[in-house]
Amino acid sequence: KNSVVLVRRDTEKKEIVKVNDLVKKANSVLNDIQKNLFMKATKFLEEGIVNVKTLDQFIKALENKKIVLAPFCNRTECEDKIKEKTSSKSLNMPLNQPKLKKDKCFFCKTPATVFCYFGKSY
Repeated sequence: KNSVVLVRRDTEKKEIVKVNDLVKKANSVLNDIQKNLFMKATKFLEEGIVNVKTLDQFIKALENKKIVLAPFCNRTECEDKIKEKTSSKSLNMPLNQPKLKKDKCFFCKTPATVFCYFGKSY
């Protein structure tokens, strides 16, 4: 029949395409797959981040295998104690820092200077 079947792994949708239209259709489908996978990954990441203010919230989020965004004093001694107590580590600090509003470090309760992402390696 001079046609092929395209099967998408991301949606499992099958589509019959004429060979003459294959290049154009394949480019379109690949672009759509890229957008779809990127949207799914973005959603997964956003749902995996939890904002916390307290150590109890921090520990609960880590137990649920989440990435934690928390106000932090940014002191090495505090980070070392966090690692020791929770087996987690700082990952990075967002470039676009949320506004600090008299926030205290979730761990040591001194004034926070930054927000920081924390997580566990599994």
